[in-house]
Amino acid sequence: MTVADSVFVNGKIATLDAKDTFVQAVAVKNGYIIDRGDTERIKGYAGPDTKVVDLGGKVMLPGIHDAHVHICDYSDNLRNTCDCSRGAAPTLAKLREVLAAQAEKVGPGKWVRGAGCDDEQLEELAAEGRRITRWDIDDACPDNPAVIIMWDGHTCVANSKALELAGIDAATPNPQGGEIIRTEDGEPTGLMIEASALQLVFTGMPRATVAELKENLIAGQRFMNSMGYTSYTDCTCGPANTTREVGASGELSLKAYEELLREGRLTARVNIGFYPGKNGIQSYELIKECLDTFEMPVYDDERWVTMNMLKMFCDGVHMGYTAWMKDDYADRPGCHGRSTFLGPDATDEEQEAEIKRCVKLAHDRGWQIGIHAIGNKAAQVVTDAYIEAQRENPRADARHYLIHSDGLGDREDLARAAENGIGISVQTGLEDFAFEVTADRVGAERADTFMAQRDLMDLGVHLANGSDSIGGPFGTWTAGVQAAVTRRSHITGKQYRPDLGISVTEALREFTMGGAWQEHAETWRGSIEINKVADLCVIDQDIFEIDPEQISTIKCVMTVVDGKIVYEA
Repeated sequence: MTVADSVFVNGKIATLDAKDTFVQAVAVKNGYIIDRGDTERIKGYAGPDTKVVDLGGKVMLPGIHDAHVHICDYSDNLRNTCDCSRGAAPTLAKLREVLAAQAEKVGPGKWVRGAGCDDEQLEELAAEGRRITRWDIDDACPDNPAVIIMWDGHTCVANSKALELAGIDAATPNPQGGEIIRTEDGEPTGLMIEASALQLVFTGMPRATVAELKENLIAGQRFMNSMGYTSYTDCTCGPANTTREVGASGELSLKAYEELLREGRLTARVNIGFYPGKNGIQSYELIKECLDTFEMPVYDDERWVTMNMLKMFCDGVHMGYTAWMKDDYADRPGCHGRSTFLGPDATDEEQEAEIKRCVKLAHDRGWQIGIHAIGNKAAQVVTDAYIEAQRENPRADARHYLIHSDGLGDREDLARAAENGIGISVQTGLEDFAFEVTADRVGAERADTFMAQRDLMDLGVHLANGSDSIGGPFGTWTAGVQAAVTRRSHITGKQYRPDLGISVTEALREFTMGGAWQEHAETWRGSIEINKVADLCVIDQDIFEIDPEQISTIKCVMTVVDGKIVYEA
């Protein structure tokens, strides 16, 4: 009998194969699963040098995959920003304390960077019914330029010194696809919405080096390993983000991944979403220029790093009224959002035509395409664009996908997506903080079905789940599973259409086989089966027996990537 490198025995091992098989033990050799079954039989693979791991009855799962995360930005925020999230700064007064402490830490004149803030939940601002401004934070760090990235990653607030350094004043026009929020007399409030506006603020911020980005990524991957993640989609890396903050997810991030792969220092597998464009702006001309001239990195081991997906943004987020809707927002008559393409005077029809040109370009060049499309108009337009591109130039198994469209997409459009092999990248861990603001923006009926998974599964949509983490506390997969199952708001405690929740097993599939399918990798990862890679996760509580309301309390105790233990509690 073959001698295994390691065997894992005496566990409750959920293989998540097509039959939902449970086994007790797994044998691993050369990074692959060579057998699975009962403990006594699998022990037969153990030789004198075999590592025998007794799971002691704990649950083992396939390695967790985050199908949509900004880990280049997150790892930079993890190491170089202050935590401005709900837990660290629930009030404006506390937020000022956090910023002042960071200013003292970095020293006068240096950038103060914060991440994860939800300003609409700050107690003082919620009571006043307004958004944060630069004047709210100026006194906290008067000698430092400061910027806080909001929890959604689409919004930031900058203090007066940062705006001054960037040359942003009342005369500064809104960039394509972005907005500088202003007072009634035209003065910038410091609040910037969407990537192109955010990147105006960062022009004077020092750029990170490849060496610094590598250290960020090593820390970020080990952090993910500690939660059970063995792979992820770093969904927005490339030239369009080179001027975002220190450039953590810009073009140098691609070089950092390339060097880490060659050095054998990666502890998680990565699928990179290539983000073409400039200064957070995308257009047909800018995307084409990137594809024609950008020197692509070489990733010579596709089991560890791939870059086959091209990322675009069709619209923004409904919280900031930038998601592209078919009808006006409930709380802002006359506004239905717009796409991120073309200028502010472009008609919906002109924007749609531009998006279709971009999709056809990327499709014809052989890319898989993932497009951020939150509003129901955006979901419809992108679905139409994918279908037309495929009809005009058929490609086998392209697997283009929508991103976030489970939130507000109309089911008739998503049904067409399913019929045409178009998947959806979902982030259920965000829903339990967004039900109420969704009701405010687009009405109670849409809030009730926001991010509902049950009906999408019934439509046959391929779903891959992720965190969309970019700053602040990481949106763990356990929180995502709990939200998908319970559909309970963390803000009010109310359940929204619990009948549209899914089972624990179904939710786990979204974080394992769902991500594998999204990346054309379902034949070699995503479940615990013979001849698949030994990417595994062991947890401290039985996720199949625990109260669903407590799933988010589950912790990882061991993570295995390519047959090697990369984390152990």
